[in-house]
Amino acid sequence: MVDASIISPPNGLIAGKQGYNKVLDLVADKVPFGYGSLAANATFLKEKPELMDAFIRSYAEGLAISKAKPEVAKASLAKWTGAKDQDILDEAYDLSVKRMALLPYTDPELIKLMLQMSEQPKAKTVDAATLFDNSYLKKVEDSGFLKTLPVQQ
Repeated sequence: MVDASIISPPNGLIAGKQGYNKVLDLVADKVPFGYGSLAANATFLKEKPELMDAFIRSYAEGLAISKAKPEVAKASLAKWTGAKDQDILDEAYDLSVKRMALLPYTDPELIKLMLQMSEQPKAKTVDAATLFDNSYLKKVEDSGFLKTLPVQQ
C-alpha cells in the first residue's frame, strides 16, 4: 500500500474524482521540482550532435504548436491518456503544456538541492555542474530558432 505519491496531470484530477485526497500541491505551493528535461548518452552526443540539435528543435516546435493551439494539445492528451472529460484535459493542459518551457534547461540550483537532500554522503560533495549540459539547448536558443515559432516561451 502507498501512503502518498506524486501524480502528474491529468492523473491528479482523475485520482481526486476517485476519492483520493491531495496531500500537497507542488504547483500551488511553489515547491521547486524538475518538470522536464532531456537526457542522452554523452558519447552519442559527441558523435552525433546534429541529431540532438534536430531533436531539440522538433521538441520545441511541437511544444510551441501545443501552446499556440490548445485544442490540438488536448486532443493529443485525450488520445494518449484515454481521458475524455474536458475538465481533466483542461487540468492536464494547464498544469503541463502551459507551464513547460520550450527549452527544458536543467536548473543547477535544483540539482544542488537534490544532492544536498540525498542520504548518500558522497552526493553532497558532487559538483552539480558536472551532472548536466545545457549547451545544446543554448545553441538552439542562440540560433534564433525560437523566434520562428508561433510562441517563444
